Amino acid sequence: MDADFRPANPEQIRLQRRYFADATRSQWTGLLLLITLTGPNLVSNIGINTGLTVAGEIGGRDRRDHSVMGDAVNLAARLEDASRLCLQGR
Repeated sequence: MDADFRPANPEQIRLQRRYFADATRSQWTGLLLLITLTGPNLVSNIGINTGLTVAGEIGGRDRRDHSVMGDAVNLAARLEDASRLCLQGR
């Protein structure tokens, strides 16, 4: 491994391990949801990605909506669209 890619301190190592554990856990959760929800006549598509996001309430006083934004969210949406296209092509 190149020295440039090594974490500078033990705290960074701990944070990297936690990040990868959370990412793996979220991917397995998504797959389990897909397996659980998919019945004999139900087709479901899923896009799973991990990364930094911004989540929260968006809007003014009269109208608010909970939203998630970021490059990781956009990639997950594109993966979900690609899975839909793959199912249509079979």
